Amino acid sequence: MNTHGVMEMYEKRAKDIQEIEERMATRQTDMDQKTAEIAKFRQIWEPRLEMLINRVSAAFGNAFSSIGCAGEVLLSKSGDAENPVPTDDFEKWAIHVKVKFRDTEEFSY
Repeated sequence: MNTHGVMEMYEKRAKDIQEIEERMATRQTDMDQKTAEIAKFRQIWEPRLEMLINRVSAAFGNAFSSIGCAGEVLLSKSGDAENPVPTDDFEKWAIHVKVKFRDTEEFSY
């Protein structure tokens, strides 16, 4: 291969790299905008969700209390009752219903 061919290959690779870097920068900007948008909407709906879960839990607890039992409803932001570390993966979030039918028992799911 001659020097001219090597230079053409180098220039093509340099152009390809520049195009890829530009696409990456555009995608990063798009991702940053979407992340900010998610955060904005989350600030609105997450407190409302927590308030709703608390209201449901209070009503559920009162209903169970009226029959001599105990109950509560919890929002798990980790999706795992044993692992309380929250996640932003909303698919993993869960609502747990805990009950106990005797004072001597622990709450169970």
